[in-house]
Amino acid sequence: MRDNPGTAKFLAADESTRLNEITGLYNSDGVFLIEDTKTLTITQGNGKTASVLIYPSDTIGSLREKLNDAIANGLGQNKYTNNPKQFVTFVTEGSELTQGLETVPGTFLVRSAIPGMDGELYFSGDEDLLNALGLNTIQESQESKFTASVYNAHTGQTVAQNVKATESAFVSLIPPDIDISVDPMAGVSANWDDTTKRFIWARKANYEAMIHLKNNGTIFQTGANNGEDFMIDLGDMSSEALDLSGVNLLTRESASRSISLIDKTIKHQANQLPSSVQSLFQ
Repeated sequence: MRDNPGTAKFLAADESTRLNEITGLYNSDGVFLIEDTKTLTITQGNGKTASVLIYPSDTIGSLREKLNDAIANGLGQNKYTNNPKQFVTFVTEGSELTQGLETVPGTFLVRSAIPGMDGELYFSGDEDLLNALGLNTIQESQESKFTASVYNAHTGQTVAQNVKATESAFVSLIPPDIDISVDPMAGVSANWDDTTKRFIWARKANYEAMIHLKNNGTIFQTGANNGEDFMIDLGDMSSEALDLSGVNLLTRESASRSISLIDKTIKHQANQLPSSVQSLFQ
């Protein structure tokens, strides 16, 4: 998995430099882009959001701390890593590396500790400010790969063995057609590597969870004879349960991926209906 860094270039600046001293934050008419307080919103691939208020009096250091705090605490990524202060760093002149991420002085690096599309970071807000900061350029993530096995807790019988899935959704893993969504950081830690200046993902242990299935379906009698009936079970239809909590339209790529995800969900839910009703969705 890779970090998801975005970069902004401020030459000959350090963390004590005030934003109003940076030429790149003035437009072509000489107007400072942060004359008034600006709000930047960070949206995570799983749908969580956090906001950052930027003041005219901010320095590069205070902006870095605000962005880092938004990812660490606002998005909750601090619970996944041993170093929650490294989500956002600023490369000063003379501290740059010869290889890796921190090679260009005067740049911010914005990282995500969550692998895969669930950890992608999108910035929205004042378009001119985003362009000046360079925070609208995000390195694409790679899809996470998961493998799961399911056993009957009462008998020990194998229900599913080494089923593979991309991202964190296992479709129809448990009969009859029960889907499971797994936290992408389940059993995984993101450890900061000070040599490469990136988070390194490592498996802590096999992740185990107990699932209790309860039938809450309602049976409808459709005929005069025994067995002429069908059951409807209205389960959890929230966006999280339908694995749609990560839908966003902030970029063309994410919108296209979201449309495919919604289509897949509609088709899957339609397949759970009686055959006489499924035709309505075709």
